[in-house]
Formats: sequence, C-alpha cells, structure tokens
Amino acid sequence: MWMMNAIVDIGAHRAQGRQPWWYASAYQLFDQFLGATESDAVLAEWFVRRTSLLDSLYPTPSPRLLARAIQHNSRAWLAQRRAGDH
Repeated sequence: MWMMNAIVDIGAHRAQGRQPWWYASAYQLFDQFLGATESDAVLAEWFVRRTSLLDSLYPTPSPRLLARAIQHNSRAWLAQRRAGDH
C-alpha cells in the first residue's frame, strides 16, 4: 500500500523522490483502473475494500478485474471517438 501511495504521489502530484523505471507504467495502469471505477460498481467495490483495508493488503487486481477495467475503458474510448466524429 505504501508503494502505491508513493507511485501516485510522484505520478499524479509531481512529488519529488526516488522513481524506479517502472513507476510511470504502474501509475498509468492505476489511473486507468481508477478511471473505470468511476462508473463500474464491481471495480469500485474492489478498490474501496482494499484502500479502506477491509480486504487483503495486497491490492493486485485479478486478471478478470483487469480485463473488466480494460473492457470498460475501451468502450468509453470508442464512444468518445464516435461522439467526436459527428
């Protein structure tokens, strides 16, 4: 949990600190997942349960949840492109 907080602080808030090469990629994935939680109740519940420490401290989403987030974001991206084409 502390590591993810550091990644978000550096990625979103431009905090200064040690930044391993993989922090940027991890933040981008986190940001995509978090974006999908805004309108997907299943993803939102998973996220809230872990960040509230109600469930395991190992907040790695399952492949199924990652696929759900990717599918959600792909549909949103396509809808946005279609709306821009009109």
